[in-house]
Amino acid sequence: MAKTEPQVLDIRLLSAEDMKQRVVKLICEASQKNDVTIESRLIEDLHFDSLDFVDLMLRLEQSCKVKISDDEAERFRTVGDLVLFLEAKLADVSGGII
Repeated sequence: MAKTEPQVLDIRLLSAEDMKQRVVKLICEASQKNDVTIESRLIEDLHFDSLDFVDLMLRLEQSCKVKISDDEAERFRTVGDLVLFLEAKLADVSGGII
């Protein structure tokens, strides 16, 4: 099955709720699961291996125009961790206003 390219969005234009929905949608596509929640664990629940994880980080970087360092990525355990990270990035680029 061919993977679709994520739609590029300007992170500064996303609300916190939009960011959450975007992350969940990307993870659903990457994991090929429909039951992804904010509490879903990337390894234990969604069975991401290292290649899946790298692919997800690339999708997030491309779709949200953000850079995710290896050190930052190593801290992500749940979908919620990713959302919180991206919300922080959103706050940084919007001057702290969400």
